[in-house]
Amino acid sequence: MAVRGKESEEDVDARRDAIYAGVLNALLMEPGADAHLLGRLADLEDAQVSDAIAELSDLGILRRRFGAEGPADGGWDLVHPRAALNDLVLDGERQLSEQLASVSRTRSLVEGLSTVFGHSGHPASGAGVTILPRREDVITRLGELVSNVQEEVCSFVTQQPSLENAQEGLGLDRELMQRGVALRSLCLEVFYNDAKVAKHLLDSASAGVRIRTRPTLPGRMVIIDRSVAVVARDPEDSVSGAVLIEQRGVVRLLHNLFEMHWDQATPIVATPPKPQAGVARPMELAILDLLALGYKDDAIARSTGQSTRTVRRVIAGLSDTLQARSRFDLALRAAARGWVNSPFD
Repeated sequence: MAVRGKESEEDVDARRDAIYAGVLNALLMEPGADAHLLGRLADLEDAQVSDAIAELSDLGILRRRFGAEGPADGGWDLVHPRAALNDLVLDGERQLSEQLASVSRTRSLVEGLSTVFGHSGHPASGAGVTILPRREDVITRLGELVSNVQEEVCSFVTQQPSLENAQEGLGLDRELMQRGVALRSLCLEVFYNDAKVAKHLLDSASAGVRIRTRPTLPGRMVIIDRSVAVVARDPEDSVSGAVLIEQRGVVRLLHNLFEMHWDQATPIVATPPKPQAGVARPMELAILDLLALGYKDDAIARSTGQSTRTVRRVIAGLSDTLQARSRFDLALRAAARGWVNSPFD
């Protein structure tokens, strides 16, 4: 006799989504139907219909129809998502507008950087663009640039430095600030998880470096005097070298990208604020956003600087908090709280 394998998470999600769709389609055919009739129309068991009704009514998508004796003897009506989630839609439109603006900036940035790559797909140096193929080349060129900096150094920091390099870096930072150079660094929020790294960041902040954290960052980057940028060729490979960009338009786009993330970032503090009850932490919101965009667990882990196991643990915790039974259900409930855009938008 064949043994049925364990049902995958994707299969569970698909089956639950089919149940939701069956109930909603049944109500479209028979408005005001009760649970028993919905089960017959959708060919579902009573327990499946009851669970679907409970979850969809919690989200405001279904509502009781009043009968002669009140709501108890009435059936169910389907509420149009725009009516059920009107406030969410308005907020979602605002968030979508911001995201579209961000996408537009990113698209312009990609177009600006397209000159770095030849038709063969291999990087090649060109006017205003220099390939630094080795880590040693990057360190040497950055040293030359920093020695001549006049006003400001902005950086995305996505990899935790060793304590030895951190101490050397702090010494150089002090020298630059004594010359009147402003230093701004954006680090991944996950750096808080390492006490020694967090202490180094706090020491740097005390010395005068302006440091903020974000749950996710695009990749490693340094911008010097808004005139030259050094960007990692491969954000996931620290030894793949970098691209040095001196094209004014592209550097301006990169600096705008830095400012956009800077405005949304949180200044580093000695003790991260404790999460409020019923309010998602920035890291959780970032994971939900990436999840809603279709990112897989491994890709989310790379974007947030965490392990895949940690990402899955966060998703499981959010599912428990929102009492979600699938990832689709998690998206619905997160949207209902305004944590992500509604899947109905």
